[in-house]
Amino acid sequence: MDTKRFIGLAGGIALGGSVCQGAVGVVGGVLEVTTSDVDQSLIVLVGPTAGEVRVLGLAGFPGGASYTGLTGIDFTTGLGDDTVIVGVTSDEDFDVRVHTRAGEADVVVTWFIPPDSTDVMCGIDVLSAKGPDQYTRVEVETHADNTLIDINTGNSTEVDINVDAPDTAVSLDLAVVARGALTTVDVVAAALFMDVALGGGFRGTDDTATYTLTQTIPGSMTVDAGMKFWGGDDDVTATISSTNGTVTLEGVINASGGDDSVTVDVDASRTMSSLKLKGAGGADELTLLTRGEYKLSSDRTIILGNSGDDTLMLRSLGGVTGTGEAGTRLPLTNGGPGIDLYDAFGAVSNCESTF
Repeated sequence: MDTKRFIGLAGGIALGGSVCQGAVGVVGGVLEVTTSDVDQSLIVLVGPTAGEVRVLGLAGFPGGASYTGLTGIDFTTGLGDDTVIVGVTSDEDFDVRVHTRAGEADVVVTWFIPPDSTDVMCGIDVLSAKGPDQYTRVEVETHADNTLIDINTGNSTEVDINVDAPDTAVSLDLAVVARGALTTVDVVAAALFMDVALGGGFRGTDDTATYTLTQTIPGSMTVDAGMKFWGGDDDVTATISSTNGTVTLEGVINASGGDDSVTVDVDASRTMSSLKLKGAGGADELTLLTRGEYKLSSDRTIILGNSGDDTLMLRSLGGVTGTGEAGTRLPLTNGGPGIDLYDAFGAVSNCESTF
């Protein structure tokens, strides 16, 4: 998103509030701003010149305050209803940190990495206490050969993340930690190598998390999950697509004591998996579906229903390869206590009937 369009989007939102009341300083190349508990509205524009930052909404600077030579910003707001909007246009590494504390808050970060960029790192941390209504939106458009994006949305109650890499590139490394009761992550990339880490511990209500990961050119994608639910009836859906490529699934998704649903749907020429889907109390529905070839490896998928009457699926529409090869292991589906239904290949135990 270019700067002019960003100002048009943000101006009507942020400038209607109070000016920033608090402390401002630069420490080690990082612009640090701490506000009072009065409702705040701030716009931060980074770039396009490397290290250049302009802030609108600071007390005593009616036309905005400008800074140069910066490598990051670190804003801490008070306990009011705050809005912080950050627009970055840069081909240099930069860190954005916003601490919204326990008040209601809206944080929007848009990041544009221009064509002809090489290696760029984006660091985005939105850290907060558990406020009643905290919304975070992150939009990244990158045209770099290699992009590393690290996003942590803290305790934001609603999270919306979009990453777009439309040009043919070498690599996209993305790490997301989100705990929102409503979380959406959408990634579309023309990168030869994609490495995506998805983490978070959900807040304990009826949470919904939707992940859509799309690789638009032949290549390889690794998805490493590290998620845990804390209660309620939770719903997690991951739709993963790699055009004529290979997807490798790793990590663990832990359900809570409610009636949870976890679905991982992979559309790729080949899928290899050591992913663990683990239920808890409640009637859980745990599904791993591959639409291309499922290739056995030295590690294996485990689907564990635990207690409750669970429905467990491990299905490959493109067949299973690697059976009988040295070092390969069959997947394991274990229903645990309860009356469990299954539709799975590999080893199956403690499941009462198929569906």
